[in-house]
Formats: sequence, C-alpha cells, structure tokens
Amino acid sequence: MIECKRAVAYVRVSSASQVEGYSLDAQERLFTELCKNRGWQAVHIYREEGKSAHVDSINKRPVFRKLLEDAAKNEFEIVVVHTLDRWSRNLTVTLESLKLLGRYGIGLVSIVENLDYSKPDGILFTQMLGAFAQYFSEALSTHVRKGLDQRAREGKHNGCIPFGYESCWETGEKGEKKRRCEQEHPGGLHIHSREGPAAAELFRRYSSGTTTLSQLAIWLNEQGFRTRNTRNLPDANGELVSGPRLFTSSSVRNILHNPFYTGQ
Repeated sequence: MIECKRAVAYVRVSSASQVEGYSLDAQERLFTELCKNRGWQAVHIYREEGKSAHVDSINKRPVFRKLLEDAAKNEFEIVVVHTLDRWSRNLTVTLESLKLLGRYGIGLVSIVENLDYSKPDGILFTQMLGAFAQYFSEALSTHVRKGLDQRAREGKHNGCIPFGYESCWETGEKGEKKRRCEQEHPGGLHIHSREGPAAAELFRRYSSGTTTLSQLAIWLNEQGFRTRNTRNLPDANGELVSGPRLFTSSSVRNILHNPFYTGQ
C-alpha cells in the first residue's frame, strides 16, 4: 500500500501579484487540485500576507518561520508553492530554508515551474544545495576573518564605532563608499564634532571621583545623546528592537572601560 504523503502549501501575495492573478485563493485552489491529482493529503495552508520575499531574514516572515519550525516537528513531507518567487527571492533565504528542508527529508514542489523535489532524488538534490550553502557560508566567514585581521594589522578599527568618533567614510545615495575627509585619519576614524567633547567630559567627570555612573548616564541623556546600539535588545514591552537608546549605568561603564579610548 502506497503511503499518503502529507502536503502543505505556502502562499504569499502582494498588491502587484493580485493583479497578475496570483491571489491567495488562486494559489490555494491550485494546491488543492495538485494534492487531489497526486493522492496527497492536504494538511495545512500557510498564508503570508504583506511580507516581501526579498527580505534577508527568515525571522522577518513569521508564517514562513512557523512553516520551517513545523518541518522540524515532522508534521508534513511536502511543501507546495505556486512559483519559486512565492517561496523566496533572496538567495540567502532560499539556500538556508532548502538546507532545513533537506535536513528533515521534506520535498519542495513548485506548480508553475514544474519542479518536484518530493521524490528521493529531489530530496537528495535539496540536501546537496544545503551542503553547498554551508560550504560557501564557511568560506565567506574565513575571508571575513582574514579581512578583519588585516584591518587590525593596519591599525584600523574593527566593529562598531565607539561613542565620540565617526568614520572617515560615508555611504552615498547609490551605496558607494565616499570619503568625507580630505585625507583618511589613522584607523579610518576621527573625533565626532559633538560627541567627542562629550566623551572627553565624561572621562573628566568620572576621574574626579565625585560622580556616579548613573549620574553620568543622566547627564548624557539630558544633553540629547543616545547610545549607538546595533544589537536587538528588549524594549519596555519586551519586544526585541535595535537602534539608539538612552544611556544607562551599564552603557556608560562600557565606554569608560573600552581600551579604544586609550589608543589601543
């Protein structure tokens, strides 16, 4: 007896694709017809509305992420999409997600492109794509480490630019790097016109021994300064957000103990 495979659909739509006839209802109808013709059990439809397939992170597409989480729980054997661009238009996301599907032995079927990775050879191909993705990811990581090491040997700064400094380079309208200084300063950084004096005053006040970290944080906030946070941290509602934040005792301590300010 042939086992009835469990199939799910991932459908996504934007205003432009509605005009082209790729509405959610149309995608779901074709999925139902495909399952009926192939004898598959249609167990679920994942509907992603208003999310672009161009985004560079799986976490920014909650329904897409939920599908991959369910894949790890062995809740289905096949994923059906109307076209591959419904799945993803971002190469990084495509390779990362295919690697996960291959790991769990799940096939991917595209109706329009007539691609069928639900058979053993197709699943093997998906696993191979995932292996290549991992290889290129590790190779890129190696090259990045080499680049960072070379910057350090040249005396240039690695990582986020500390408070009080700014880069000698800026990004143009077309994404190109443009030098904002007549000549690049040592390390590729120079003192920020407004933050620099504030950082010097911060150290002066701290060295006097008459003020606390909390008082220094209040002083910075009252002057209108904010941190240069780039990490995702919980806000007042418990949601992870990134971007400038009010100074705290901890963020002030990080500045005062950062060896960069001693010229290292």
